[in-house]
Amino acid sequence: MVQQGQLVCGVLDKQHFGATPYSLTHCLYELYGGECSSKFLNSLGKLFTYYLQLVGFTLGVADILVMEKPDAKRRKIIEEARLIGDIAAAKGMKVIATKPNP
Repeated sequence: MVQQGQLVCGVLDKQHFGATPYSLTHCLYELYGGECSSKFLNSLGKLFTYYLQLVGFTLGVADILVMEKPDAKRRKIIEEARLIGDIAAAKGMKVIATKPNP
């Protein structure tokens, strides 16, 4: 709900801004013409870009490379988790769990 140009209640999302019937862009186009609606969309683009620059983040290749020591730790944790699953399944079925062959 918007009263006197202020968002009082609710959320404004893509459907309210975008090129859908009864959106803000559509209403501005119908009431004030293409120049006004274009300025509105340009302003939103600048606002959203600034917001992403302020709170967004990026990843580089170095950020996602798997290093040797952490990878070995990860593999050990996965192997232990697999064994725990086998042991739990064996207990549930009341059979003796054996260590699997590699």
